[in-house]
Amino acid sequence: MRPAGSKVVAVEDLPGVAAHARESGRRVALAKGVFDVLHPGIVRYLDRARSAADLLAVAVLGALVERGRPLVAPEARAHLVAAIRSVDHVVVVPGDDVSALIRSLRPDVLCTTPDALPTAAEAEALRGCEARWVATDWRQEDERLASRGRA
Repeated sequence: MRPAGSKVVAVEDLPGVAAHARESGRRVALAKGVFDVLHPGIVRYLDRARSAADLLAVAVLGALVERGRPLVAPEARAHLVAAIRSVDHVVVVPGDDVSALIRSLRPDVLCTTPDALPTAAEAEALRGCEARWVATDWRQEDERLASRGRA
């Protein structure tokens, strides 16, 4: 397994990595998220995203400000996400929109959680590169565990 630090790459380098993968017949998936707090559901989400393609790139959203989040700096969150075995590459994206990354990366699949629908700009970028969007739901098992803890 590659060290986590080697999986974190610059945004401008990721399209070249994806192009090289495609040249060898591999499909590319892009997942996005804040990843402020890692929990088993996040690992399931990224494992399921990885199963949608041969290479999984993850965009860590850098500047979401909601209820005091994120708590952890973007670069630290990227390193944590990179430590997950199913993740091949991680980039930090300023803001919360990955439409520019979609246009440059041209993934075969964009994977999100059901509550993180693509923005209008992201949906347009997906149409432009003929990629499909897949929502992977990781919450069912977490909700069952949480309710078990309250009983």
